Amino acid sequence: TAGCAVNDRHEARVLLAILGERWDEAERLQRGRPVDPATYVTLCTTADVVATVHATMFRAGRSDLLGADVTARLTKARAKVRVDNLLLLARLDQALDLLLAAGVRPVALKGVDVLQRLYGSFDERSLDDVDLLVRRDQRDLAIATLEGAGFTGPAGAERTHWLRSSFELPMASPGPVAVAFEIHWSLG
Repeated sequence: TAGCAVNDRHEARVLLAILGERWDEAERLQRGRPVDPATYVTLCTTADVVATVHATMFRAGRSDLLGADVTARLTKARAKVRVDNLLLLARLDQALDLLLAAGVRPVALKGVDVLQRLYGSFDERSLDDVDLLVRRDQRDLAIATLEGAGFTGPAGAERTHWLRSSFELPMASPGPVAVAFEIHWSLG
């Protein structure tokens, strides 16, 4: 990385080889110079692919390719993704139950939809938030339904700004650990 004391180009090459499932290349690079475990896992985390890398290596039977330290760090990071995703999916389930009971049939967008369609397991990709698309004429009902159950959104002038100049409204689930939601009423 330009301007950093640590150069992670080698780790980036290994990462790209693993994500591309080019195992011969990854092995060659690792034999030439083993990755620095902290640098490699930091790079994976920064690129938000730590769970994907762990799953890819595990599925291919290559979990030991980069050594025990990297394997342990990736395993720990994926375990955190698993717990975080379980919380997010539980809050999604709660929100869907509320909305469906109110007659609102949302569509899951982005990460939630991609996760179940393109990945083999719910913990192969970290989820940051829940994006739900509702019909424009059900926007206010959807928001009121969630707020009635303890979800929170912006208030006052900030809320007016979101409703007038955007096609989404950020919200947060109730509970000790809030999950970020975005209620969309257009794809624009």
